Amino acid sequence: MINVYEGLISKAKEALGLPQSSVGCPHGLFLWKDWMVVIPRRKSGIEGTKASAATGGIVGSVWLVDESPMEDWLRLGCRNVLAQLGVEP
Repeated sequence: MINVYEGLISKAKEALGLPQSSVGCPHGLFLWKDWMVVIPRRKSGIEGTKASAATGGIVGSVWLVDESPMEDWLRLGCRNVLAQLGVEP
C-alpha cells in the first residue's frame, strides 16, 4: 500500500512542478474501499475570499460551516475555484 501512495505522491509532485527530491508535497488524500486518490493542491483557499475546500470539496462535496463562503464560490464559479485550488485536468 505504501508503494502505491508513494507512486501517487510522485505523480502529484510532477503535476505541481515540484522536484522529486522535495520532502513535502501539498495534497489531499481520499480513501474509499480499495481506492486511494491523491489530489495535488496548489493552495487551500483563494486569497481575499472565503472560497476554500478540503479534500471532500475537491471531489465535489463542499462542506461549509455557514453559507457565507457560498457567495464567493458562486461569484467565482465552482470550476474556477477548484482549478485554483488543485490542478486542472
